[in-house]
Amino acid sequence: MRNNKAIPVRGARDLVSAARAAGVEVFFLTNRACEPFDDADGDCPYEEVTIEDLREAGIDTDPKHVLMAWERPGWNKEKLNRREHIAKTHRVIMLFGDDYGDFVHCTRNKPLAPCTEGATRASRHAALDTYAEYWGNGWYILPNPMHGSWTSVR
Repeated sequence: MRNNKAIPVRGARDLVSAARAAGVEVFFLTNRACEPFDDADGDCPYEEVTIEDLREAGIDTDPKHVLMAWERPGWNKEKLNRREHIAKTHRVIMLFGDDYGDFVHCTRNKPLAPCTEGATRASRHAALDTYAEYWGNGWYILPNPMHGSWTSVR
C-alpha cells in the first residue's frame, strides 16, 4: 500500500491525549482522496493509510474520526462541508491545519463547491481581517512548506 513514514509534529500526540482526557472528541480531516487504486483493497484505501500514519505518530483513531475528501457525496477538497458535518453533532472548539483553506473556505485559486469563484490575494487578505480574532484563539496553523493553496493564488 502507498505509505510513508509519519513524522509527528512535536506536541501533537500530547495535545490529542490531553484533549481526549478532558472529554474532547478529536476528528481528522484530510484532503487525501477516498478513491480506490489498483494495488489496494477497498473503496477508500487511503483512509487506512491515514489511520496508520496517525498511529505511527502515536495517535490512535478510527474511520469514524477520519474524514476524507470524496468520502461522501459533496465532500471535496473544500473542508467546509466536512466541518459542517461535524458541527451538526459537536461543538467545535479548536481547528488545527497546515493551510489557510483548512480554516477559511473559498480560498483556492480554482473554486470547489460551494465556492463560485476563485480566490485572489485581495479576497484572502480581506478574509484575514474578517477572522482575525480566531487566530490563536481556537484556530492554529502548522505551516507546511511542501504544498498548500497559498502556492497558487493570484
